[in-house]
Amino acid sequence: MPTIQLTKIFKELGTNSVREMFDYTGLPETSVSKQAQAADMKLFYLRNQGFRGPFGFPIGDYAFTDQGGTRPFAGGLITTQSGTPQGERMTCVRVRYLGFHCHEESSEWSSSDEPYFILGVAGANRSNTVRVGPYEEPGVDAGDDRVDIVEVASIGTEITPPIVLGVVAMEHDSGSPEEAETKVRTVFEDIEKKFDQIAGGTALTGADTGNHVLPEWSREILIGWIPEGIAALFGLADDEVGKNSVILFDNKAELQEWRAPAVQQSGPFQYNVSLEVGEHDEGGKYTVYFLVDLFDITWEVRPRLV
Repeated sequence: MPTIQLTKIFKELGTNSVREMFDYTGLPETSVSKQAQAADMKLFYLRNQGFRGPFGFPIGDYAFTDQGGTRPFAGGLITTQSGTPQGERMTCVRVRYLGFHCHEESSEWSSSDEPYFILGVAGANRSNTVRVGPYEEPGVDAGDDRVDIVEVASIGTEITPPIVLGVVAMEHDSGSPEEAETKVRTVFEDIEKKFDQIAGGTALTGADTGNHVLPEWSREILIGWIPEGIAALFGLADDEVGKNSVILFDNKAELQEWRAPAVQQSGPFQYNVSLEVGEHDEGGKYTVYFLVDLFDITWEVRPRLV
């Protein structure tokens, strides 16, 4: 068993009571050593910004061996095997936009469409938004494939799963693509602000989230970008074709093995996530293709001074 620094743990908890430490962890364990390790890991997690930090949401319970305690998180693993809590690895998401297929053009008078897409990735710790297009000269016709590799979220962005991947498709008329991009980016940044507000007053409770990694309140925040995006884009000179999103890596059973979806082939695209935007006989219809991967980065988060 690792050396337990009860004095340090009690100091951080603001108590000298073993019972209060037991209440803090909420574990049924009777072992003071295991309870102290759990408290130490929880304190370390919260010092590193809780679910807003690099570790994200918990995906499993505390476990203890002769070497020490561990707890898995969506963004990595916290362990006490060195005697003090540390992060052993970080898991982050990389999202690459591959391009799109045009199923149907808009009903405008122009011979070809000039679409552009605003792509956003948001996790509990951060988000990123990019715009691709407008695709013009030549314009886009029904049946066209456009291959265009763009990283929406790189490894360096360090977005931890689960994530929401969203697409807004616009038709470039007389408006400003930059203005539309700014409005959608603001919606994604507001997601982060909502997480910040909750993180400011909420500690990790360890409450059961069923088969999901995300608590229900966080799923509502991520899914809520769709109606908020509709409101943000209202009144723009460019027409909105449609929007769509998907939440990825939110199944606890799947996260135990950490696998991205299998790769498929469609035309020139080797993808594992696709989103359809637009409606038949309206402003155009597209399938947007992505390649999403998970990366484990081995690292160590050093404890901060208390």
